[in-house]
Amino acid sequence: MHILITRPRDDAAELAAELAARGIESTIEPLLAVKPAAQGDMPLDGIQAVIFTSANGVRCFAAASPRRDLKVFTVGDNSAAVARSLGFADVSSASGDVSSLAELVTDRLHPRDGALLHAAGASLAGDLKGQLQAAGFVVERIVLYDAEPVTELSPATVMNLRLGGIDAVALFSPRTARTFATLWRKAQAPGGDGLGGVTALCLSEAVAAEIRDLGWRRVATADQPDRTGMLALIERERTGGEPVMSEDRRTEPGETDATDAAADPARGASIIAAAPVPARPGRAGAALLGLLAGALSGGGVVLAEPYWRPYLAPAVEQGDAATGSEIDVLAADIAALKEQLAALGTRQDIDSEARSRIDALQSEIANWKSELEAATGQVQGAASAAMDLAPLEGRLEAMEGRLASLGERLDILAANAAGSGSEMPLPESGAGAGADAAMDDLTARLASLEGRLGEIDRLQSENAEQRAGIEAATARLAALDGLGSRLDQLEATANTLGDDLARVAGEQSDSLLKQQRAAALVLSIGQLRAALAGNKPFAAELAALADLAQPDAEIAARLGPILSPLQERAALGTPTLAQLQAQFPATSIAQAATADAAGAAIGAEPGWLQQTLNRLAELVTIRPVGDVAGDGELAILARGESRLAEGDLAGAVAELDNLGGQAATMAATWLQDAKARLAGDTAAAQLAVLSAEALAPQAAGAPEQSN
Repeated sequence: MHILITRPRDDAAELAAELAARGIESTIEPLLAVKPAAQGDMPLDGIQAVIFTSANGVRCFAAASPRRDLKVFTVGDNSAAVARSLGFADVSSASGDVSSLAELVTDRLHPRDGALLHAAGASLAGDLKGQLQAAGFVVERIVLYDAEPVTELSPATVMNLRLGGIDAVALFSPRTARTFATLWRKAQAPGGDGLGGVTALCLSEAVAAEIRDLGWRRVATADQPDRTGMLALIERERTGGEPVMSEDRRTEPGETDATDAAADPARGASIIAAAPVPARPGRAGAALLGLLAGALSGGGVVLAEPYWRPYLAPAVEQGDAATGSEIDVLAADIAALKEQLAALGTRQDIDSEARSRIDALQSEIANWKSELEAATGQVQGAASAAMDLAPLEGRLEAMEGRLASLGERLDILAANAAGSGSEMPLPESGAGAGADAAMDDLTARLASLEGRLGEIDRLQSENAEQRAGIEAATARLAALDGLGSRLDQLEATANTLGDDLARVAGEQSDSLLKQQRAAALVLSIGQLRAALAGNKPFAAELAALADLAQPDAEIAARLGPILSPLQERAALGTPTLAQLQAQFPATSIAQAATADAAGAAIGAEPGWLQQTLNRLAELVTIRPVGDVAGDGELAILARGESRLAEGDLAGAVAELDNLGGQAATMAATWLQDAKARLAGDTAAAQLAVLSAEALAPQAAGAPEQSN
């Protein structure tokens, strides 16, 4: 099964990796290009929570603001996972649509606690603001990005959709679906067959309504409008299960299905001629090669029929003489096919049918050559038999000699008669009877000779016809010899095509393996980053990522310094920023600092006086707070506590590292946890850069592709 993913790249790469893990192929082609909007200061004063209706909104907000302490509410689980991976600790998902999100916010929050900030794109689906305002909330909206529709589908995607290279299209939003419908109508040739071989997989009924009239094989809708629902729908489509909602497309009389193109070479050729030339490799090249190879092999045998059909069996009627022009056309077609293969380059998906079509072409050529060789033998045998005219020529020469002799005798008799000057005397009775007998015999012999002269004329006429037939057969044989040479050339060309296809298939296999490995690494990095954002152990995710990176020395070398600092806390996990803020031992540190200061003032050694001062210090509740100047422990504590309250964990750690004495002892355990959290956040940020810069482009590979 092959799925076309139409989401933006950041979302599509993770989905493609998840599909690859399930054995499902995919092509990424984003229909909306996400462009962040220019931002000034975020209006976060008085905001009690941030609401996100897309993962792109989460990413853009995180890039524009360092705040991670705000409560976050997302429309779906994917957006929630992205928020957690970017460091937000308090994240709640509605696992549904805009109405579900409004209900979740209304249940969890109260309007008196502050306004809500809706961080979103320029285009919105649903009226989230209206529903929340109806519940009494103040909602401020900020536009963080715009999603601009692309202007056309890539030629490779159009070809795959027409010829069956793509089985289903996954559509996640009404705007994406509307964009797909516009681009498909733009790319479709007049009178095209539509999408009769493709299933539309829609996240919701609102999505399905935008593309229902495009002639799909079926339109199916997910049970729930989120990523989990889409994955379940894809799995159900792959296993042939009954969709939640479907529309069967029935073929009316006189109407043809798009899948017939693969079985009808002429129709397939017309589709190929109308399609744009692919800008990059795709699976359509293999289908194109198969269609042309089938058309050429079948068409070549039909075109050459006048050459070989007369000699296969005596009962078959003789055809017209060969001109050779059809073979020229066939050779030109194969040469054009080879040029197209070279232009296409390496393909993303090499269809096994292309290889079978090439093999079929080579088999057809071999059979054709065998039949021509047999026909050549028959023509040569017939020519040899027809040319054995020696006996006939001998008989003709003998007859001509006897005729000449008889003519000479008649001339002598005529001369004698003329020389006498009178009529020949009649012989005596006995002699007359002999003369009459001789004359009768002579007359009979003349009649016999006249008959033989007629037979000679007939034989000469037949001999001329046979000679003409032999000359025609000889010319035909010469034409067959030329055809055999052409066939040898075509066979060599077909073999070259087969070698080229094998080379392209090998390159495609290596490229696909690299894409799959990169996609798996992107998914594994996302899982580790999600685990680092929480407070649970992450040893399993850390080990899985390290194992996946081992086959690629370059990636393993880049990952080593990032993963090494995480090993120590992998089995325990690290507290979140919110937990570190709640667990900060400010009172204990202040008491220890006060005791240290009092003991130093009176010069007391550890003993009963120190213990007494420690007990008195426990009663101290007044200490400086805020950004206090000074180098004393209480001043350091005040500045560190202030940084921590602002969410600046790194600043707090830098201040508290300057503590000394019993105050430093009291802060030691907390500082270890805080430094582990900082190390985890740093590693997560480095992993995000590695995933975006080095791995995501490899995982996408082909032409590109919200909850």
